[in-house]
Amino acid sequence: MVKKLNFENIKTQLNAIEVISLLEDYRQNIFKKNKKPVDLSKFGIKLSEETSMDTLSSYISLLKSAPIINVVSAVPLEINFLDVLYNYFCSLGIKDFLISTSVDSSICGGLLIEYKGLYHDLSLKKQVNTYVQQRK
Repeated sequence: MVKKLNFENIKTQLNAIEVISLLEDYRQNIFKKNKKPVDLSKFGIKLSEETSMDTLSSYISLLKSAPIINVVSAVPLEINFLDVLYNYFCSLGIKDFLISTSVDSSICGGLLIEYKGLYHDLSLKKQVNTYVQQRK
């Protein structure tokens, strides 16, 4: 039986890429006697000698196919804010997703959020432009 992967421990696409890489390394070296240990405990994943190839493959497949929520901010997001964002998206009923973050200083502040083709502009730049257009 394959254990469910807890996305809350992984959260970001960068973390998922790291986990996938470590899982693939572990899977390739699973039968080697002197394999180096892989510690994924910070992501809530415990691997042992009994971890099956099916479980490893399932974890990798889940991470590679997870929906991505793209978040653009004017400055790099702090971990605490990522937790808030993650919990907010969970409250909307979105399950088993990853957050991809990028920085674009031209938005001045706020966020741009894109998920499955839906786009939400919460940037300061948009608000200023809207205000300027209304004042004309």
